[in-house]
Amino acid sequence: MSESMSTTDAENRQEIDEKRNEMNEKNSAITDEDAEIIANMLAPKKPVDKVLSAAASEALETRLVFALGYIRNATGEHFAVDFVMHPKIMSALIAIISQDNLSMEKLGTLLDIFINTTSRSQPLSQTLIEKHGFVEFIFAIRTTDKKEKAILLLSNLAGMCPELVHERLYKIDPNYMDSLIELFTSGGEGDIGAYYGQVAVSLSTIEAIRQHVIEKHLDKFLPLCGSLNPNRQSRATALSFLRNLAVDTRLHNTLLTKPEYLTAVLEPIMSKDYEFSDEEMDKLPQALQYFNDLPKADDETEQIVIETLYKLCDSKLGRETLRQNSVYPILRELHKVQKRRETDDEIGAGSSAMGIVGPGAAMLQLLNEDNVLEGVIGILIRNEDDIGLPSDVNYGDIQMEE
Repeated sequence: MSESMSTTDAENRQEIDEKRNEMNEKNSAITDEDAEIIANMLAPKKPVDKVLSAAASEALETRLVFALGYIRNATGEHFAVDFVMHPKIMSALIAIISQDNLSMEKLGTLLDIFINTTSRSQPLSQTLIEKHGFVEFIFAIRTTDKKEKAILLLSNLAGMCPELVHERLYKIDPNYMDSLIELFTSGGEGDIGAYYGQVAVSLSTIEAIRQHVIEKHLDKFLPLCGSLNPNRQSRATALSFLRNLAVDTRLHNTLLTKPEYLTAVLEPIMSKDYEFSDEEMDKLPQALQYFNDLPKADDETEQIVIETLYKLCDSKLGRETLRQNSVYPILRELHKVQKRRETDDEIGAGSSAMGIVGPGAAMLQLLNEDNVLEGVIGILIRNEDDIGLPSDVNYGDIQMEE
C-alpha cells in the first residue's frame, strides 16, 4: 500500500513539475509584443521633418543603451537565442552593429550578446556567418579595443560552423591559419592568444587543416603542453589541438614517430610520486624517465590527455606504441590517484580541481567500459587476440550494431 501511494505521489509531483515548467516557459518566452517594444527602443522612429534637440537625442541614446543591456542580461535565459533570432530584434541589432560611428561601449555590449548566444546555437552562428558577414566583420575589428571579445566570438562561430568560418577566412587571407597559430604559439598576445588557439582547435576538425598543421606547425604546439608553459588555458588549448590530430588515424604514423609528441601528451599527467618498476621506467619516453615534478593537469586537462590516448588506440600503431612506452603504468598510477580523490571527496577531505572532436563510442562499447580512462587501460592490458579482433584492426573503423 505504501509503495503504491509512493508511486502515485511521485507521478503527481512529476505532473506538477511538468506543468510548472510549462508555465514558466510560457511566461518567460518572448512574445511578438515584447520583441516589438525592444525593437522600437533599439531602432526608434525619428521624425523626418525636424531636427531632434540634444535632450531628445540623449533620451533616445539612453533608451538604446538600456535595451542593449536588457538583451545582454537576458542572454543567460533559455529563450535568449529565440529572442535574438527574432526577425525584428536581429534586424535592429545588425543595423546598430553596422553603424560607422558605433561606440566601443555599444560594440562591447553587442559582442557580449552574440558571444553568449552563439555558444549554444548552431543556427544562430550560421545565420550570422551566411546572412550578416560576421566572419568578415570580426576580421575588420580584430585590432580594436574589443579584439578580445571579437576573437572569442570567432571562436564560438568556428566551434559551431568550422567549414563556413574556414571558407570565409581563407577568402580573406589564404595564410590565415599560419597567422592564427603564430598569434597563439608566440605568446605575444597574452591571454588573448588562447582565444586564437581555440579558433585553431575548432578548425582542426577539418581534414585539410590537420594536414597543414602537422606538416608545418606541430613543433610549435608541443612545448606549450608541459610545465614550462605557466598558462593553464594555453596548455589545455595546445593539448586539445594534439587530441584533434590524434582523431585522424592516417596521421598516427607521423605523430608517433616523433617522440616529442607522446612526451607532450603524457607530461601533464606525470608525477614524481608514481611508482614504476625498473622495467616500466626503462620503457617510458626518455624525457619522462625519472620525472621529478608534480602533475600540471587539472580535471579538464587530464580529460583531454585521456581522450588523446583513447583516440591513439584507434590504430594498431597507436596501441603498440602506447604499450611499448609504458603508458599503461602511467595510467595505472593516475587511476590510483583518481580513486583516492573520489574517496577524499566522498568523506569531505578534499576536492578536485575546452569545435572539439570527441572520442567515438566504438571502443567503450567494444570493451563494455563506462569510463574513458578505464577503457584505455582495458585496451592496453589486453591484446587483440584477448578481445577477439585481428591484430591490424583500427578500432575507429569498427561499425557497432545498434
